[in-house]
Amino acid sequence: MAEQQAVSADLMVEVGDFIADVAGVKLSVSGSNLTLKNNKDEALSTVTVGGGTGDYDDLTDKPSINSETLSGNKTSADIGVADAVHSHDADDITSGTLDAARIPDLSGTYAAATHSHGDITSGGDITAAAATVASGDMIVINDDSASKVTNGPAFGSDTTKYLRNDGVWDVPAGGGSSDTGWQDITPASGWTNYSAERKVQYRKIGSIVEIRGAVKRASSSITLNETYQTIFTLPSGARPDRDVSAICQASGVKIWHLQINSSGVVQAGRMRTMNTTTYQQATTSEWMVFDVTFMAG
Repeated sequence: MAEQQAVSADLMVEVGDFIADVAGVKLSVSGSNLTLKNNKDEALSTVTVGGGTGDYDDLTDKPSINSETLSGNKTSADIGVADAVHSHDADDITSGTLDAARIPDLSGTYAAATHSHGDITSGGDITAAAATVASGDMIVINDDSASKVTNGPAFGSDTTKYLRNDGVWDVPAGGGSSDTGWQDITPASGWTNYSAERKVQYRKIGSIVEIRGAVKRASSSITLNETYQTIFTLPSGARPDRDVSAICQASGVKIWHLQINSSGVVQAGRMRTMNTTTYQQATTSEWMVFDVTFMAG
């Protein structure tokens, strides 16, 4: 039997369209029924409150997710959502930032950000000093342009040359401290070495270049005036970064002006005797000696 509670109070009672201020009325509650009784315990009116149903399956407008009605035991797949713990294919990730712990270990599979190479046979211009070439190693560049090494790597000891496509071993700008030894240079057309002991030569130790020798005219005399004459050309890597000048000795009391251009062209001009202003001729027996040191550009 349902438990009932009775409450005596002065109530404003509304039954249908009848409203009255009733004194000494009991309000009896039994389940969802409210009953008004008089002091004789006679029912005046019974009202059912709440209504509806207590069974979820009896609901006519149940909630849903992704058009799937929520009833019974539903899995994440049933309602179209991911499990709390799940994985993705790499191709599925198109945005966002991955936590470091989610990035796989690539060691042993890909090259590190800083790594080394063996022989480099191609790859375009070398423009940055990204690595040091070890002692005894060399760079082979299949191009006849010395400008291909524009900001040369740092070269170790005994490593200052590279082989150009024209078969010339050249010295990159900014090469290391190795010694090229004395290298012969063939004089320009119209000029020749003064003697076998005074051949035109250059030597580079690190960035310091020295030229030495003596020349004379090969077949005919020429006046050395303000129009300078080319006597030989220095190879790439053994040239100054700007013009270099020197006053040199010639036969007797003659002097002459030697000029080394940044292009490597070495020229002679302004030959005269001491304390005179008259330009003199360089002859086939002229002894024009020089020995000049400068820093390579």
